[in-house]
Amino acid sequence: MNTPAADTHFARLARFDHARSLPALAAAWQIDPASLTRVQGGINITYRFRAQGKTGYLKITHAAERDERAVDATQTFLAHLFNEGAPVNAPWPTRDGAWFASVPQEDDRYVACAVAGVPGELLADTLLPTAQWQAWGAALGQLHRAAAGYDPGELHYKTWSGVWARLGALLEPDDEPGQREYAAIDAFFKTLPQSPESFGHTHFDVRAGNMLWDGERVRVIDFDDVVTHWWMADIGRPFLGQHDAPLEARRAALAAFATGYRAHFDLPDEWLALLPWFNRMKRMDFYAWDLIHWDPARTESKADFKARFHRLFADPIQW
Repeated sequence: MNTPAADTHFARLARFDHARSLPALAAAWQIDPASLTRVQGGINITYRFRAQGKTGYLKITHAAERDERAVDATQTFLAHLFNEGAPVNAPWPTRDGAWFASVPQEDDRYVACAVAGVPGELLADTLLPTAQWQAWGAALGQLHRAAAGYDPGELHYKTWSGVWARLGALLEPDDEPGQREYAAIDAFFKTLPQSPESFGHTHFDVRAGNMLWDGERVRVIDFDDVVTHWWMADIGRPFLGQHDAPLEARRAALAAFATGYRAHFDLPDEWLALLPWFNRMKRMDFYAWDLIHWDPARTESKADFKARFHRLFADPIQW
């Protein structure tokens, strides 16, 4: 699978005609276009708005990344979590009761969904105070407890094996360090058992930039790619960027996180011990996705990016 360099995800987002297509999407939620304010985005185009006396967020993506069926499934899952009391923002239906709206634009199609705003500030992507680590763990434990009771019916979600296979196809054949690391991770996860106690529908991007802290609790936002995976895939994500911190401090953070999580959902020690493997898998996700969807606005060259990750592949992750 090779995405042409001129048609990466970021190139598709750049083609979105805000003046023409945004009002058409906003109308589906009866949003006054004057209330729309663009906020920082990543793999989505995101706008904040006011409607019915409440603040909401309109997220727009290209159908090649997430089509109508995928967005509908994600919003349905989010509605289940919210109704079960998980600390997430509520999905906001269109005026017709749908979870999404879409608009064509030349050869492109853009899909939007909306969620209600929730209070809080984004967590910092650093070693956090103990209270924040514990609250983050509690939020994820509540989320997984709610997710464990989810019945998807006929809705379809990405699977870890499908996501992993696509990542492997993105690697360049002559990328020996990348291919070697992929093969080692692949061999391990093919032996890992799955059960309702260890496996289910995950958020798949539980990073600091998707967590809101209001001084007492953490709420989980930005459900884009719900993936059936081991719960540990979500648990490991917050710690992926902490490997430069002292080991003792990292272990203290992990202990606080686990304490919060275990107050709401089970987390056996033998699963927590697999954290390095889940970190390696997610790191490979970043590596392959970034290479194929290379953002030309990055200051780091692609060659330097690859060299940096090759060094990481050779450096064992310890916890």
